[in-house]
Amino acid sequence: MSTYKDLNALYNSNVYNSKSVVSDLEDIKNGLMRLFTTGKGEVPYNRNYGTTLKSLLFENNVDASDVRMFLYMDITSFEPRVTLNPADIIITKQDNNTYLVKCTFRVPGLNSVSDSIQSIITR
Repeated sequence: MSTYKDLNALYNSNVYNSKSVVSDLEDIKNGLMRLFTTGKGEVPYNRNYGTTLKSLLFENNVDASDVRMFLYMDITSFEPRVTLNPADIIITKQDNNTYLVKCTFRVPGLNSVSDSIQSIITR
């Protein structure tokens, strides 16, 4: 059993039951999605939490490899349950206002389970 537990995003604060706690792998995926969609400075009690992903992707003079390295540093700083390399992060431009970010990661504590998540980042 992991020492980390996250509440399901669909958790209803008025009704608590044991099904509100999701599995370890789902915890990690939810944590990564939350990290990807939170900009630095958006969390009042922790201004360092989040990524610069959204602001960097839509800059004119920023290289995709730079964005990948910033995201890699954010993931390794805020999600200690996973291991990954910068090459495990793939950023694909869908159009001028949309990027698809795919991240493949490994979970050492779960017999090195490998999984991935995708997030769509829009302006």
